[in-house]
Amino acid sequence: MTSRLVQFISRLFSRKRDIVNYLSVADGIDFQLRDGTVTTGFRWSDVTRIETYKIDLMVYDEVALRFSTSAGRYEILEGHAAFQDCFAELEQQFGLSPEWYFQVMEQAFETKHRVLYQKAGVGSN
Repeated sequence: MTSRLVQFISRLFSRKRDIVNYLSVADGIDFQLRDGTVTTGFRWSDVTRIETYKIDLMVYDEVALRFSTSAGRYEILEGHAAFQDCFAELEQQFGLSPEWYFQVMEQAFETKHRVLYQKAGVGSN
C-alpha cells in the first residue's frame, strides 16, 4: 500500500501534471493546461492500447483509463470531465461495452487491471 501511495504522489508531480483536465472532442481528447490553454491531445485513431484499473485512495477507489499512443501514455481519472464522455467513444470507436466499468468496480480496494483494447500488430508499450 505504501508503494502505491508513493506512485500516486510521484504522478501528481510529474511533467504531465501540467495537464489539469481532459476535454472530449469529436475525434479524440484534448488537454487543458494549468495556464488555461487547450492543446491538441490524442486522436482515437492513434490509440494503440487502452487499459483500465483502480487507484486506491485509502477512503475510496478511483477508476482510471490509460490510453497509449506512439506519442505517449495518458491517464484519465474518473474525476475528469472527459471520463464519462469516454464511455460512448470507447463503444463507438473500439466496440467496448460500458460493462468494463462495473467489472473493474466490483471489489473494493483491488487494482483490477485490465487491457480493454490492443491494436492488432502493435506490441504493448
